[in-house]
This record gives sequence, C-alpha cells and structure tokens, in this order.
Amino acid sequence: LDPGWYRFAMAERMADSCVHRFDCSTTMPIWMNGSHPTVADGMVGRNACVNLGTGASATSLACCDHHIEIGVMNCLDKYFVYYLKPTPQCPQAYCANDKMKCPDGQGSATGFAPCEDLYPTTMDKPTFNGPLVNNHAFRFTCEINYPQHDPNLRFEVQWTIDGQPIPNVPDLTLTDSRRVAN
Repeated sequence: LDPGWYRFAMAERMADSCVHRFDCSTTMPIWMNGSHPTVADGMVGRNACVNLGTGASATSLACCDHHIEIGVMNCLDKYFVYYLKPTPQCPQAYCANDKMKCPDGQGSATGFAPCEDLYPTTMDKPTFNGPLVNNHAFRFTCEINYPQHDPNLRFEVQWTIDGQPIPNVPDLTLTDSRRVAN
C-alpha cells in the first residue's frame, strides 16, 4: 500500500470501533479510533489502531496495541476518504464496515444496521392510582398503556420517594401480558 488517499469500494466507511483479532479477514485488524468527521470538519487526523491481541498495557488501550496516524475526510455526506499509510507488517489490514453503526438509543445484536430503538417510545404517560388505604397499609398502582404486543418488551418499575428507592419494595419487571405494578 502506497501512502495516499483511499476510498473503501465495498463498504461505506472504515471501522471506528474495536475489531477483534482474526476478524476482517486478517490476523491483526486496523480500525479507526475516533468518530468520523462531518463535512464542516474538513480533513481531520485520527489514530488507526492495530489490534495485536496483547490487551491493554500501561501505554496502550485495549484493542489498540499500536497506532498509525491517518487522515479522514467526509465527502458531501456521501462517502469518506482516508489518507492511509503502509501497514507496519503482514498480516495487518485496514478494516471497513459495510454497515452503519447504530446511533445512540438504538441497537442490534451486532451493533450495526439494521437498528431498532433500545427503549420503547410511549405516547401516553403511565397511569398512577392511589393510595388505596387498608388498615395500616397503603397501595399505589402504576399502569403502562403501550399498544404494541411484543413478548420481548419489558418495563422496569421502581417505586421512589423524593427520587430515592423505597426500602423493602422490590423493583418490578412488567411484560407484555402484565402491565400493572402494585
């Protein structure tokens, strides 16, 4: 590889999170440590990390045992170009992602597209009822009105007073078939 500007032909961008050893069809993958720039950022410098598989030491990050300085530029939000330098040794290779990384608040099994919301968006606020007083005890209820029927959907409910969890009142997990917390 000669030093120069390159565009990944089969992928949208260079990997910008740790690539595990033996992934990316190489023994020692190279990934970009840092975010991709916006068009307004112009050309930015980044470190391309080499994962040698030795783990973190006092002078390196986990998954970044060695680094190479590279340049990155966003070309009108259509693609990125990278100023790359030769890899220090074989078998090292720059790695590209053929999928977009999931944005904050979204995720997937791989961390890349296709992505889904990590947390459900509710249109209505939970319904809070009470207190219902019975002798020396009282009870509140919280009902979550969420129309979607998803067996994997869960709501975590924690009862608090002034923002502090109430002692001896366990947190509850509400599922699709049970949407009322007592």
